[in-house]
Amino acid sequence: MSDVSSTKKAPPAVLQQPAAQPAKKKFFASKQEKISSLLFLGVSVAYVKFVLFGLSYPFAEWSMVLFLFVFFAVVEISARLCKVAFSKESAFWAVAMLAIAVGTTMQNNEWVLGAYGWILLHLTAAQFALTRLGGAAESKAGSLIPFDFVRAWFILPFSNFLRNIQVLCYDIKLPRKFSRSKEWLWVAMGLLLALPLLLWSFSTLVQADKIFEHTMGRWGYWLSQWSPLEMLSQWFDFYSLVLYGFFWCWFYGLFYGAFHSKENTNRLKTQEIYSFLEKIRQFPGKVFAIPVSLLAALYLLFFVSQLQYFTGGFLGVLPQKYTVAEYARQGFFELLRIASVNLGVLVVCQKLARNGMENSRVLRWFAMVLMACNLLFVAIASSKLGLYISCFGLTPKRVLAAYAIVVVALWSVLAMVRLLRPFRVAEVAIHLAALLFCLLCWLPWNQWIQENPRHSTVESTEIYYGQIDPNF
Repeated sequence: MSDVSSTKKAPPAVLQQPAAQPAKKKFFASKQEKISSLLFLGVSVAYVKFVLFGLSYPFAEWSMVLFLFVFFAVVEISARLCKVAFSKESAFWAVAMLAIAVGTTMQNNEWVLGAYGWILLHLTAAQFALTRLGGAAESKAGSLIPFDFVRAWFILPFSNFLRNIQVLCYDIKLPRKFSRSKEWLWVAMGLLLALPLLLWSFSTLVQADKIFEHTMGRWGYWLSQWSPLEMLSQWFDFYSLVLYGFFWCWFYGLFYGAFHSKENTNRLKTQEIYSFLEKIRQFPGKVFAIPVSLLAALYLLFFVSQLQYFTGGFLGVLPQKYTVAEYARQGFFELLRIASVNLGVLVVCQKLARNGMENSRVLRWFAMVLMACNLLFVAIASSKLGLYISCFGLTPKRVLAAYAIVVVALWSVLAMVRLLRPFRVAEVAIHLAALLFCLLCWLPWNQWIQENPRHSTVESTEIYYGQIDPNF
């Protein structure tokens, strides 16, 4: 018995099966998404005809406003069709988008704001669509908003390019037989096809025969002036059709990507970004206190050595070999460079310091010194720009430079308050900058610039040494 039992074979080892890969989710398109696809086709036509080509007089200046109202309506209808929850953040961006467009048009500030206004208007529109459709990285504006801009302009539209065709073609089944209750669809389709043919034939006959035109009276004269083929050629020429197709794919790609962004498991999520930042937040505050203190000391030494250069704008005295234009421009770009460095240093210290800047007294107060340097450079740049404007008047670039100086000043003050009392400083800073730009669009800059007699009569390339004549 023992021999028999010893000769029994051991049971074969069970091979471990590899873990089953999750099944790829089958594509599905709802009826609401199909309706939205057709709505965004209208948005693409409106963008090409209203914005790119522009409307004819007297509606030319209102082209962008009309398009944005169409865009707002389509995004809102699509969000409601797809049952996307309303967010207050999307309401803010909708109001900012429409306020910028309407204010710029009513005050005739298009040429004042130029390309900067056009870019900011497109950014606010994209951010409105992203927040309304639930695709923003954060529920409220924050430090990740540049990431949202990149996603809204490039990643979402082009990663879902041609998705509109896929949605429309999904689950199309033509019935072999129509019931009597649906025969009216065929009648409506026949009338729709016959209408342009009849209009073209009628207008041709009216133009060919004066007796027939006289018989038809006023209707005949009106139709003789209207050519359906000519109107169709204006709306459906080759280049327009290509642009319609491209922007249809782009707009619907933005909608589809934002609406389905939470379902995309491969995308970089907000929690992953913040968890990564928490992992690298391991440096003690003293590590950053040393470079920040040295940077503050460098600024102090720079101010003392260049005191006469910096105070020239307050006293109305130009340094040697400087024009008023060069003096003002150098002061403005100095402010932008230094403010960018200082605010960037604050962000790095806040994200990498172990306990943040608010819990390190030394680091916090040296950071306050950096923001005070920002405000000092703001005062110097403002004095130089004020000297420039007093000599040569307002121009569009000087208006935008003044706006940038005000934004830097407010952001520096907000950063100082944030060092003393924690709050969502990024959200407040972004909203404040957007509101100030809305206010900028509603002020009559065009009228003020044209009323200034020195804007077009004085050249700003002449060099003036010493005291500037106040009556200049």
